This record gives sequence, structure tokens and C-alpha cells, in this order.
Amino acid sequence: LWGLGFCGEKVPKLGGNTGEWLQLIMKKISEQSNGMWRTSKSSTNTGLQINPWSGSTFQNDDNKYFHFMGRMIGRALLDGHVIPFHLSPYIFKYITGCPITLLDLKEADEAIYRKME
Repeated sequence: LWGLGFCGEKVPKLGGNTGEWLQLIMKKISEQSNGMWRTSKSSTNTGLQINPWSGSTFQNDDNKYFHFMGRMIGRALLDGHVIPFHLSPYIFKYITGCPITLLDLKEADEAIYRKME
């Protein structure tokens, strides 16, 4: 468990403010206005997915941001916190080490999936 305290506040127990800190960080990073994420174009998937043009927003340094976000999601899940947004199922498959298939592409972008059938 991580333990985190804010300046001027007493930490009620080990890791007392960690959940709040993770929520604040993840809400800020998951905002679509920062260019990292977009909503899925699929009718069956309403979660956030990686914006393929995020590299132009972060000048090809977007991997560091996604790596950081992955660590924050992983830490939150390991500590039993709820993440404050929905991700596309293929992202959770990647996080958990499950193989990603063409059917996952259908959820991410149906137009590309139809061209590959």
C-alpha cells in the first residue's frame, strides 16, 4: 500500500489520502481535452480508448503519459480503489495480459474491422 498525506492534513490511517490522490490524478489525466483519449465509435462500447493522434499532442512523447496512467490504474486496482472512468475492454485485456483479437478491433473501430474481414 502507498501512504500519502496532504500538507496540513493528518493522515487518518496508512494510505488514508491515497485513494483521493489517485482519483484526482486519474480524473485529470483521463480528460479527453488533453488529447490522450477519445470515446469509442462503437455502439456497444462506451469506454475511453487511446486516441491514435495523441502523439501529435505530446510531440511523440505520449508513451510516458500512457505508462504513467497504466501505473496509476494498476496501483488503484491493486489497492482496491475504483477508477473514475470507463476504459474500453481491450485496454483491460492488455492490462491483464489476455490476448487481443480482431473482435477487440471491432469494438475499437468498426470501420477498420470491416475492411480487415
